[in-house]
Amino acid sequence: MNFVNRVFLPLLITLELGFPFQVFPANKNTLNGCEKRLTIASKYKDLVTEPVVNLYDSIPVNQGFRYGGLYFLTLKEDIEKVKPGWEFAIETQVLNKYGESVGSVERWFSKDLAQMNFVDARLTRFSDPSNNVPQFINNNGIPPLVREKGNPTLGYLTWMQMKIAKIPYGGLKTAESGEINNVVTALELIHDPSIKDWLRRNPEGIVPSELISKAILKTATGRYISTVLTQSGHHIDKIEVSDTQMAGVYDFSEVEIENNPYVRFLRKGLSNRDQIPISFRLKFTLSPLSK
Repeated sequence: MNFVNRVFLPLLITLELGFPFQVFPANKNTLNGCEKRLTIASKYKDLVTEPVVNLYDSIPVNQGFRYGGLYFLTLKEDIEKVKPGWEFAIETQVLNKYGESVGSVERWFSKDLAQMNFVDARLTRFSDPSNNVPQFINNNGIPPLVREKGNPTLGYLTWMQMKIAKIPYGGLKTAESGEINNVVTALELIHDPSIKDWLRRNPEGIVPSELISKAILKTATGRYISTVLTQSGHHIDKIEVSDTQMAGVYDFSEVEIENNPYVRFLRKGLSNRDQIPISFRLKFTLSPLSK
């Protein structure tokens, strides 16, 4: 077993959490029980895959606004000297009534505005509802991605950051992710038929990049990134995956994950001998969509 490629990093559902790490040999049999239990697309049958007319153009350039009792503050910072290859970062901090941060979204951009890195997003859920970042932002005059709810907050903030960076509709050539450490995404991936079959045959292996690239758009992470890119005028031509690592399905036992019914559903029938792919990075090659 290659321990170098089985390093644990914090996983993310709607926030990043650290958990103790253990490594177990994978089990050839426990994946068999999941065959008919999951149809990934059914949970997201209302996913919008076509551009909503004027959505991106309608997002305001607003570096400070209040919504849902919280204050959203966006700042631009030059990072060329500390992050070679990137010109500037744009970060939105979500502040509660006491001025304390309860969430943040950070994106990087290249000097020629052709490249974006999704970097990091932490929109946290708290026991105090007044600190909870709303799941949707519903502004009059902005076409809603989800009827009667508005636009997912993470997408809304990313589009706003792109507008602040002066990214035109369809203007990016590539987009990159930070490390994908999303437990829902990782569990959805091992239910993909091709990945599931590969894991049965290679129980101690690292899932090949080409299999992840074909399955990623069906996952929570893929749906989010593809929605952001599509609604800002981009077609995804190619997806490259790098730096994949593996960890045990049950290495992550914090209450926030254990109490997530979808995670419990995805874990059903699995043991800690089963492995999930984490900490990989994605690169999207893009071309512009016509309005």
